[in-house]
Amino acid sequence: MRYRPLVRLADGAVHGVEVLLSWAPPGVGALSDQRCRRLAETTGLMLPLGEWLLSTGCRQVGWWRQRLDRDLWLLHSLSPHQAADTDLLTRVVGVLEETRFPAERLLVELPVQALAADLGETRDNLRALADLGVRPVISVRGLGDGALAVVADLPVRGVRLDNGLLDGGLMDSPMADLLRELTGLADRVGAEVIVDGLTAGRAGFWLAAGAELALGDHYGAPCRPDELAATFGDSGWRAP
Repeated sequence: MRYRPLVRLADGAVHGVEVLLSWAPPGVGALSDQRCRRLAETTGLMLPLGEWLLSTGCRQVGWWRQRLDRDLWLLHSLSPHQAADTDLLTRVVGVLEETRFPAERLLVELPVQALAADLGETRDNLRALADLGVRPVISVRGLGDGALAVVADLPVRGVRLDNGLLDGGLMDSPMADLLRELTGLADRVGAEVIVDGLTAGRAGFWLAAGAELALGDHYGAPCRPDELAATFGDSGWRAP
């Protein structure tokens, strides 16, 4: 398991952490979070593994709160299978009760494609999570997947955008205008924008567009809990 910092764009201060899967089979080397999730999906293990990941993340962030006085948010991503799970709310409630983790500090990310296609119980699950006090986040990998409609129609509290959407595009390009439209809509409905894979050269664009939070190796690569905690310090860690 690995964690990476979720930072505030305005000042670079750590606002929370994302919890990620990590596995290093003998003779293979470390597998990324995405690779682990693909394997778990194909073997039918994603539902129990996802519940374990959420529970472990909640406990770790709770430990940091108690021992290091760091009141962090936790970002936990769901696969399409998890997002459509009829028992998702039961699983989340069980973890929150067991770990005593504050619902309002949990960000649960659902893929926008599953929401736009209304797969299984996905939309109902998002609404139920919001009613519980959890902050639903949608992940957007492209702007042709119904993101604007989802943000307008559902109680979304966060939108995760890929910095790669700007690759090869100018700051005054049609793509940049669409991203500004989406971040503006997110702001109007009270949803925070999280930029993934952010580089230093693009921080100014995203900050001006209204993004509040960021992830990426520039701000901290995935690492073990002890490695991340070592960077906190007495006054709190800030990104470079």
